[in-house]
Amino acid sequence: MKFYNLELEQWLEETIATIKKYTDRPIEVRERVKSRTDRMITNSLKEALDEDVHALVTFNSNAATEAVLYGYPAFTLCSTHAAKSVTEQDLSKIETPYYPDLQQVEAWAHHLAYCQFHVSELKDGSAWRMLNE
Repeated sequence: MKFYNLELEQWLEETIATIKKYTDRPIEVRERVKSRTDRMITNSLKEALDEDVHALVTFNSNAATEAVLYGYPAFTLCSTHAAKSVTEQDLSKIETPYYPDLQQVEAWAHHLAYCQFHVSELKDGSAWRMLNE
């Protein structure tokens, strides 16, 4: 959020207030745990989503990517979020979130994967070969 000159507390207050305009569902704020091990093993995102979560709302987090891959709808509020094409950005639609179809999720996941080439794969031509297969 620092990159966008935003303060987390202010963003949370404004986002929660906006969500409350459109739904009376409970809102749970899940702060990022510093330890990756804790995030992956102890109360993982998947476990949290499975606890009757209607939708995930985030500014700019990998959690939206995970939620979509698990089949949960997500709202991404950062204009440049990597999951923007498979998530909703308009919180007024919180009660009717966007669910991308499987083909769209697969195409998006492939796009993300192909954006992750290592420098050595770019240099030796293997990235180009994979993209052309």
